[in-house]
Amino acid sequence: MNSLVFIKGILGTDKQPAIDDNGQLIPNGVVFLNPVDKRAIEAALQLAGDSGTVTVASYGEDDVTDSALRAGLSMGAQQAITIKSDIQDAKVVPGIILAEAAHQLANYDVIFTGEEAVDDAQGTTGSLIADALKLPYYDNVDELTPVQSEQLTYKMKWAQGTVSGQLKLPAVISVDSTINKPRLPSFKTKIAAKRAQIDTIEISKLSLLTNDEWRQLTSSVGNQRIVRLPEQQPAKTIDYESDKTESIQILVSAIKQQGVL
Repeated sequence: MNSLVFIKGILGTDKQPAIDDNGQLIPNGVVFLNPVDKRAIEAALQLAGDSGTVTVASYGEDDVTDSALRAGLSMGAQQAITIKSDIQDAKVVPGIILAEAAHQLANYDVIFTGEEAVDDAQGTTGSLIADALKLPYYDNVDELTPVQSEQLTYKMKWAQGTVSGQLKLPAVISVDSTINKPRLPSFKTKIAAKRAQIDTIEISKLSLLTNDEWRQLTSSVGNQRIVRLPEQQPAKTIDYESDKTESIQILVSAIKQQGVL
């Protein structure tokens, strides 16, 4: 079984985050693979067996995608692909760009994603990919078992219970953080991953959405911006043993200055 796994690199917090003029993070620290994406790779490796393939792909800044992809290769993925795009507002809805990449690659039985990334916790990527490719979508997947070459049994884990059934491939699957325990890379696979070639796919135009659909989607989502917290103001002490009316007025004035009232 051939799997395509979309993964994301996460910027660590060992340094003060750097933010560009557009409100986006600038890679300046340790980059690690999104934890639940490791479980998506592990699920793909288990389904691949001896005859299948696992391809990992990532969209974003070169420094971030490179670290994530090499982490995926060190786990056992056979191919790694960086996705690039100069389409306007591509970073606003990355799920569509990933779907375009999958459309170009074509050679997959199943597409995997993690349930959500720890840096934004939106969990919309898998559904966007599935909708753009017109494929069935299964999220919160906690168990997967192959039945036939084109069928899997699944269990989706929800707060109020579970949903089980069979799914027919191809499909898009977002795995839950409890689906498995990802394997640890060996020293040998880490060295091989550092030396491995990473391929590139360029998404220069949309084929799955019309221009009007793209504009409508990007305008409805809006661009995310990261802003720094305002500097913390020093604590202000109010002496209530003085005139009570004056103390209350000072207190109310201070609260209004902080934007609470």
